[in-house]
Amino acid sequence: MEITKASKAQGSNKPKSEIRLSKANYEFDLYADTWSLDANISINFTLLNKLQLTDNFEKNFRKAFADYACEFSSSYVINIYVEIRKLFLCGVNNKVEEKNIINFKAKPPCVRIVVASINLVNKQGAVS
Repeated sequence: MEITKASKAQGSNKPKSEIRLSKANYEFDLYADTWSLDANISINFTLLNKLQLTDNFEKNFRKAFADYACEFSSSYVINIYVEIRKLFLCGVNNKVEEKNIINFKAKPPCVRIVVASINLVNKQGAVS
């Protein structure tokens, strides 16, 4: 796994970039809005914006999630992303608590599927 040291943007607490390498050998920037994990699968982190996660929580989530993207297949990683977004929709904003897990498990599967949309980009660039 290749990691470039994050360089700080002037006057900002947020690192400008930190490049990682996916399991399929695609480079992605830890702080970019979109991670391309392979030729067919990209993760759109702008979908997290409406969840009102704290900056620190989102930063730590990205760091932990990047480890999965580096070690596991793109299909597995995108499935985790879909499920974790569903969990975050159950009231998570700065930490995952027992009540969030209970609410997540209590929702009927059809409701969870409707609320969790994800952008999958195929080879032709079409969004599904």
